[in-house]
Amino acid sequence: MPLSAALETERRIVREISAIVVAIGGVAFGLVLVLVRGILAPIRGLLSGISSIGVGDYDVRVPVLSRDELGELAESFNAMSAQLARTTVSKEYVEGVLENMRDLLLVTDSAGRVKTANHAAAEALGGAVVGRPLAELLSSDDGFAAPKAARDAEVALLAKDGGRIPALLSSAPLRDREGRPQGWIVVAKDITERKRDEEALVRAKLAAEASSRELEAFSYSVAHDLRAPLRAVDGFSQILLDGYSDKLDDHGKDYLRRVRAGSRRMGQLIDDLLNLSRITRSVLKLEDVDLSAIVEELAGELKRSDPKRSVEFAVEPGVVVRGDPNLLRVALVNLMSNAWKYTGKKPSARIEFGRRPGPGTTLYVRDDGAGFDMAFANKLFHPFSRLHSASEFEGTGIGLAIVQRVVGRHRGNIRGEGVPGRGATFEFTLWEENA
Repeated sequence: MPLSAALETERRIVREISAIVVAIGGVAFGLVLVLVRGILAPIRGLLSGISSIGVGDYDVRVPVLSRDELGELAESFNAMSAQLARTTVSKEYVEGVLENMRDLLLVTDSAGRVKTANHAAAEALGGAVVGRPLAELLSSDDGFAAPKAARDAEVALLAKDGGRIPALLSSAPLRDREGRPQGWIVVAKDITERKRDEEALVRAKLAAEASSRELEAFSYSVAHDLRAPLRAVDGFSQILLDGYSDKLDDHGKDYLRRVRAGSRRMGQLIDDLLNLSRITRSVLKLEDVDLSAIVEELAGELKRSDPKRSVEFAVEPGVVVRGDPNLLRVALVNLMSNAWKYTGKKPSARIEFGRRPGPGTTLYVRDDGAGFDMAFANKLFHPFSRLHSASEFEGTGIGLAIVQRVVGRHRGNIRGEGVPGRGATFEFTLWEENA
């Protein structure tokens, strides 16, 4: 082959190879450009979103441009920003809450000088609070010459008008990430109104105690003044019966007996009224009380008062409660006496005392005597309310009212159930939470 033809062929091959290289380079450059743009765009979006979160914009979202790793990263970022938006409170929000809270808020440096005070503190203590030592804002006798940890310590704040503001103060140290003390946060709650209420309660209590003492003195004075003429009426009536019975007919003697019975009932009524008022005012002296022993003792006394009667007493042993022994004895005396009285017309009777099984303390006294109509049960515990006439059963109508007062003093309740001619049951509780 001639040399010129060979060189021409070589040059043509070189040109073709060069064209192929240029074409491949162009395609490669285009592919690289597309890939770079596809990668950089999501990254720029992520960087922009991170910048937004850095300035507190937690509602920012970045576009998800692909389903590859970068797309997954964008979705994760959006989920993170959404979670931050739900759980992160902005600085403005916190400042708004602190500024509008009713309690006084002070933040001091480590030396105890106030750096920040909310509106309530500035209003109560004066506008120039920042920069002052905390000790200057408190009464000198409160023991806060230097800040210290406290919880609901009762202090007096020095108001801007020179007065004192009673407050409950709580304080805790502020520390940096390494645990080094940076200052103190102090919260004080104004308790002026509570103090006024407490003082009013003390005054009311003292007035009530004074009134109670005056009433008790008056009651005893009246009782003494009433008893003297009653004793005279009873005594002179007895003298007439003893010394002048031959000069009186049967009607006259009957009248004198009625006068004596009336005077004795009046005396008993005075005693019952005094007992009722005393139970309301007496101070409870709590101890363990063996009610079974008290009832056994009362049963013996009742049997001795009328040995001819046939009455069976069923007393559950070991019933011990927490209470005032004197008041509980008064209640049992009245309940047992009532049971004895209202079984008086039966040839044989049964009186029971015990405790109901179950939670709490439920006690009962039961008899099989006269009973009562449940239609009138609402009158049982009213003073002077009687469900039986005085001709049937004697009494003043105070006994059950006294029992109710005693049970009420022990935060309990009492109720009665009865059937005419078949007896009655009185159940009472002690120390009920809702009584």
